[in-house]
Amino acid sequence: TLILPYLARRAEELLAAGLPMDIKKIALMASPMKFDDEDSGHNPIRSLIRRDYDPYLMKELFGAVNIPPQVIEAGMNEIQPGVQYTVVLGFYGRAEIKESITDAAPFLYWLTHGTKFPVSAHIQWIKNIFIGNQIYEEKFCLPSGNPKFDGKPVNMSILKKAGVRIFDYKGSRDPIAPAGSCVAGETWGQVAEGNVKLTSAGLNRTIEKNIGHIFVVSRKLLAEFLTLVEDFFQEPSLNQADISKSKRSAKPEVISNVVDIKKLQMEK
Repeated sequence: TLILPYLARRAEELLAAGLPMDIKKIALMASPMKFDDEDSGHNPIRSLIRRDYDPYLMKELFGAVNIPPQVIEAGMNEIQPGVQYTVVLGFYGRAEIKESITDAAPFLYWLTHGTKFPVSAHIQWIKNIFIGNQIYEEKFCLPSGNPKFDGKPVNMSILKKAGVRIFDYKGSRDPIAPAGSCVAGETWGQVAEGNVKLTSAGLNRTIEKNIGHIFVVSRKLLAEFLTLVEDFFQEPSLNQADISKSKRSAKPEVISNVVDIKKLQMEK
């Protein structure tokens, strides 16, 4: 999530210096960008934060040791009652299959032994991103070596002018990074007129699958993701004239808001 505003700030600085953007493509996986109480899917957790989250208490309790994963799990249980049991049940329900154990065990371990969150970063994330929705509303401020931009909000729209293409991969059953929140590919970069995505060369690529958050650690799904990303990165860069020509020649069946992953697999 945070890499995109840093990329936009880089684009601002380079273009202001009369230089071309040096990073033209970026691949995102389950990267929420929009946080509101409506279409993003984050209303349950935002309501919980407003009701129960106390930054002072968090700092007092975990300031010296960082925030443990169990705190995150507790929050997830509030918006998905019993999730700590259903996840384990799902794991043991497939435990007779060696491949399933190998695939899912790292995720189960991470849930209770995951990386601890630094308190200051956690508080800033909650305040500025989750509640403030600053990235999507283009109010997120970053430092810069250019005084014109230093401490100022990042202009996310610059990504389109800089020619940056976004690969956006998300799961429709993901409560941690809901599909309605992962909208970078629909909003910034090389979108078509009216932010309607076309699966033609030169534009962003958005893929949405009917899966939950576990896909971020599934070896099978990661391998599929990496194949799609590699194809995306191997595509030649196009100028605006080439993009327009490609859109005009695109077949109707490949014009869609979401790439049909099954169709892609069959074609391969």
